[in-house]
Amino acid sequence: MAAAHRQWREARERVQRLAEAKEKRETGYGLGMTMEGYLFLKDGMSKLEVDLILDHDGGEQVAQHGNLEIYHWHEGFKGVHCTFRNGGLISKAQFGL
Repeated sequence: MAAAHRQWREARERVQRLAEAKEKRETGYGLGMTMEGYLFLKDGMSKLEVDLILDHDGGEQVAQHGNLEIYHWHEGFKGVHCTFRNGGLISKAQFGL
């Protein structure tokens, strides 16, 4: 009985990991400060979506000019700069990824 329960638990954990991996591939959420995460960023995304993909709770706002906002995310020697117009991503740049 204990062996069957252990096998079930291990199978359930394996399925959960596969589901999480599939969701990450589809949404990009949690990819982190990686080239994969950076490449997943697309024009029109909201700042919240960028936060979720880069796995950081909010970039530092470095500039605001009218309807343009520029944010910076950094982790050690890695960084991503994003410019938003009216809340949607219009450009991005990276270093160290």
